[in-house]
Amino acid sequence: MSLHVRMFQGMGRGLVSDTDLACNELIAECEVIPLSKVDTDKLEDTILASYKFTYAKGRDCIVLGVGSLFNHSETPNVIYRLERIGKRKVMRFYTNQVVSAYTQLFTNYKADSTDNLDMGKYFSK
Repeated sequence: MSLHVRMFQGMGRGLVSDTDLACNELIAECEVIPLSKVDTDKLEDTILASYKFTYAKGRDCIVLGVGSLFNHSETPNVIYRLERIGKRKVMRFYTNQVVSAYTQLFTNYKADSTDNLDMGKYFSK
C-alpha cells in the first residue's frame, strides 16, 4: 500500500491509496508538533489554521508528513489516534471502513485524539 497525493477540485491536495484498504488498517504514522495554548490561539489567523488537529483541551498540534494532507470531513473514512511510542507522541491514522483504491481519504480534524478508547464511534457497523 502506498499513499499518493492527488489534486481535488475545490479541496486542493488530498490523499488516496493505490490499493483497497481494510477496516481498521494502519495507513500512516506521523510525528506531531504539540502547540501551547498561546500558539494554538495565534494560528487562528494564519494559513496553518487549516492544517491543525485537536491535540488536547484548548491545544492543537501540527502533524508532519502525509498526515497534513488528509482533507477534513465530518464523516471521515480515516480516524487518528495520538499514541506514545517511548518518549515520542505520534499520530497514527487508521481506516474506519473498507476504502476502495483511489478513493479520497478524509479525516475529522476536530476529533478528540486524546480519547483513544472511544474511537469506535467512527467505525462502520
